[in-house]
Amino acid sequence: SIQFPEGFLWGGATAANQIEGAFDSGGKGLSVQDVAPRGIKGPRTPTPTPENLKQVAIDFYHHYPQDIAMLAELGFTVFRMSIAWSRIFPNGDDETPNEEGLEFYDRVFDELERHGIEPRLLELELTESLSMEDPEASVALMHRLKATGIGMSIDDFGTGYSNLSYLKRFPVDKLKIDQSFTRGLACDPEDQSIVTAVIRMAHSLGLRTIAEGPGLLIGPSSADIHV
Repeated sequence: SIQFPEGFLWGGATAANQIEGAFDSGGKGLSVQDVAPRGIKGPRTPTPTPENLKQVAIDFYHHYPQDIAMLAELGFTVFRMSIAWSRIFPNGDDETPNEEGLEFYDRVFDELERHGIEPRLLELELTESLSMEDPEASVALMHRLKATGIGMSIDDFGTGYSNLSYLKRFPVDKLKIDQSFTRGLACDPEDQSIVTAVIRMAHSLGLRTIAEGPGLLIGPSSADIHV
């Protein structure tokens, strides 16, 4: 059998819309994925339709104990997952989060911890645009999740509202710079300047940065960019 070094983080990653299913359970509201049976680039339907496999997926919502047990059998020590924002704020403009949705994720985190996949090793990704559409509710929810030891990152940074006054209030650990700014790093001075500025700002706030795109390496403690 394969033997990993002590402390090696062995795991995998999933997306809520691809595994959870239960699109109409637990007070969840509709998301774009629920009316996009062929993905975000395909046509949208007026209402959810049976050919949308994501409505059931692997039904992680109902079978997460069995699924997590299998991950534990594989020796997982880390699990990167996303949460369905529409399960927390079903209508998108709710003043308070849906407790049933929060309780579901609480149970998932507890189950992971029970199998030795500690919550502190989990990382949740939130898109910048979603985080800032309702920043007050987002801040409250992030602090609630952060209190459990979960790491948090903002995905696609630079494509949303980029409200820096809110950014410093979010209890996030990492910014993931959108690849629309990294594709031209090798030849576009403006992209290089933007990415360098984001990295320096993130580090000044004590945040780590990740750049999307192939062939990229960003120094973990400096604003150096290597392509």
